[in-house]
Amino acid sequence: SGTSDARFDASHQLTFSVSMQAMLGRCWLLGMRLFNPLMFRMGDGSDCKLPALMNIGVAYHPIEAVTTTLEFEQHSYHLVRMRGGIEYTFQHALSARIGMMSAPWQFTFGAGWQGSHLGIDVMAATHPTLGVTPQVGLSVWF
Repeated sequence: SGTSDARFDASHQLTFSVSMQAMLGRCWLLGMRLFNPLMFRMGDGSDCKLPALMNIGVAYHPIEAVTTTLEFEQHSYHLVRMRGGIEYTFQHALSARIGMMSAPWQFTFGAGWQGSHLGIDVMAATHPTLGVTPQVGLSVWF
């Protein structure tokens, strides 16, 4: 990835991430991700290191229409952050979601539609400094 800003010189760096998921029984999914575990330095010759991230979370799917999630994220330069949410799916295509995140506290809500090869999501998050931040997502799969 690369960055460029009028206040800073352009910089490029190389890193990697590793992730995995495992089904635990019929209703539980466990996942984890390590991003930049070797804390590579910025490519501009400085001593600045890119942060390492570790995420671990579970999803509980008690019935076909409901999914709840809980995730913990450890950032090398910040406190542990927690995320959680619940999703309800209507008629296998429409979904409604609510969630929360700590550090800083944020609340999220959204809806989505999923077809056989296309998905559309709209959501918004509340942020203590930025206010409400809307987002739109488009997914295509083959």
